[in-house]
Amino acid sequence: MRSIRGSKGGWRPVAGALLASVAALVANVTPAQAAKPPPPPPPSSSLTFSIDSSCLVSVGYTWSGFKGKNLTAEYELVDHTGLPLDLGIAFRYDNGVSGTGSGSKDFHMTPNGINPVTQFAAIGRLGKTDRIGTFTETVPDARATFSYAANPFSCGFPIT
Repeated sequence: MRSIRGSKGGWRPVAGALLASVAALVANVTPAQAAKPPPPPPPSSSLTFSIDSSCLVSVGYTWSGFKGKNLTAEYELVDHTGLPLDLGIAFRYDNGVSGTGSGSKDFHMTPNGINPVTQFAAIGRLGKTDRIGTFTETVPDARATFSYAANPFSCGFPIT
């Protein structure tokens, strides 16, 4: 059996050179660290509201970045009474939505109807609906509100 020897001084200089060569090769084949993807944008929600001269009230709700599946989006039309308590007067729902989505619901009020609403507000929410259809807001950070639009057309009840 032969041993590895350098011309001056035995095996140590050869082993050192060999170790340095292996280290250089490993350094060259190590994959570069991939850049981390940017963080997702923060959760957000928004609401739109419109009313036309035939008393068609439209409420649009958009939400994104929330956790959950099989959620329910609630669209609420509110009579802003001017008192500390506003009254929810009509509700519509989209079932089976995820933590990101959008939708729109229409409420048909009656021109010059009974008890015209003075000012409107609208609220969009995310939550869950139980087996009997009761909605519970379970994602409170997803709430969006459009406040106090005037009712220039004397829209009132009934609402269809």
